[in-house]
Amino acid sequence: MKRLVEENLKSWYKQENRKPLVIQGARQVGKSTLVKNFCKNESINLFEINLEKRKLKSLNVVDEIDIISIINEIEDVCGKELIATNSIVFLDEIQDSKLGFQALRYFYEERPDLAVIAAGSLLNLYLHSNEITVPVGRIEYLHLGPMTFTEFLMAMDEHLLLKRLNSYWQITDTQFQKLHDLMNCYILVGGMPEAVLNYSKNKSFLKVRKIQNDLIESFRNDFHKYSKKNNIDSINEVFNFTVQNLGKKVKYSEINQTTKSALLKNAINSLIHANIIHKVSHTHASGVPLSVGSNSEIFKLYFLDIGLVSASSDLNQEILNKKDWLNKGDLAEQFIHQHLIYNFQVGHKSNLYYWLNDKPKSQAEIDLLIQSQREIIPIEIKFSSSKKVKSLWHFIEIKNIERAVHFGIHKYEIKKESHKSFTNKGSNIKVKLYQLPLFFIEYLNAILKEK
Repeated sequence: MKRLVEENLKSWYKQENRKPLVIQGARQVGKSTLVKNFCKNESINLFEINLEKRKLKSLNVVDEIDIISIINEIEDVCGKELIATNSIVFLDEIQDSKLGFQALRYFYEERPDLAVIAAGSLLNLYLHSNEITVPVGRIEYLHLGPMTFTEFLMAMDEHLLLKRLNSYWQITDTQFQKLHDLMNCYILVGGMPEAVLNYSKNKSFLKVRKIQNDLIESFRNDFHKYSKKNNIDSINEVFNFTVQNLGKKVKYSEINQTTKSALLKNAINSLIHANIIHKVSHTHASGVPLSVGSNSEIFKLYFLDIGLVSASSDLNQEILNKKDWLNKGDLAEQFIHQHLIYNFQVGHKSNLYYWLNDKPKSQAEIDLLIQSQREIIPIEIKFSSSKKVKSLWHFIEIKNIERAVHFGIHKYEIKKESHKSFTNKGSNIKVKLYQLPLFFIEYLNAILKEK
């Protein structure tokens, strides 16, 4: 199955002064398959070592790191000679080797001619626990998430429909309806590669659900590996809370009233580092960059994959066809967030922010805020008319916003909208409103850049 991030791998491989590449991402998002498929498609010799299954003595001797010994052992395990040209060394589950990550530095310094890739499902946890020394300036990163809706369409062989989607301003009513129906399929199947592959072959949601439940169980089985400081019960509570409270401001007391907030905070951070949940922090949005006015103590959470959310919530096709999910909108927010976190630069993970005013008499919230050059752009995900999104208009007025985005089930339209001022009677607020269907999310950056 095609992954868009393969282009990033190609660019990295062709660099003259490339550094070892570290691929980060949750369990089962396709990190190993990405490397294998890339090498196959580009006719590159792959030297793959899974350090969880096969321990290399040369990467577990504490006294020293000897690149020659490491290469010799890799050749012995793979049964072939490692020639720098047209080869990639792939060290999978690198966190299971005592010296694996540190060895990347010496690959860069002593054998820069070799293309080296490292990956690991729990690697990010180890990096944040200070159990691994990071060779700063000698490695680069690539982030991989679940398959996007575009990649889902490619897996379904919907190439003609994808071509039409690329010309988003020309989509017919028939094509719009088909895209909407396929988006509903994506909501149930999600973007975990094994689930997508199975559905593309069998078109059976029941078989997909079994795969999803097994994936969820494999996540839970990893919880004991996260940290000695963590309580497994707390991690489970946060895991379950996130699925049931997508996009809601997190209050520790609502996760568990009796558990200390410090334990719950550690559990949240561990799940974030494992890339299973994503954190969206509040920002005052007083200027750019948005991070300057952010407050990481006020936040909401989203899950890794919408299909796994559907499985955890027992959402089925019958419920989805009744459009009950539209009333809550939490799955719609999950869909947008899941794509937006990697949207602006494929292969790189973005920090996302939202805006909240929770004062009793003037409560308002903007689902997401993004930055386009020096401009703050609010994103609302609502299925009502833009006129009824009071929070959006309140934010537009107080922050003097020129452009805003409204995602829903409506068709593509860019228009100038106005609304009565909240503070100055008799005057109107005006904004350029981008009214977009949910499945346009991967084209948001291009749409905003258009004149």
